[in-house]
Amino acid sequence: QVHKPFPDQLASWNSDETKRFQALIVQPYVLIQELAP
Repeated sequence: QVHKPFPDQLASWNSDETKRFQALIVQPYVLIQELAP
């Protein structure tokens, strides 16, 4: 599912520095996938 992050997702990501992501940059977009813990 591709979507702009919701405000509560951004807050969760900012508060948990242990979260890991895979990222793909395709200008002008940055696609991320949250990795399982």
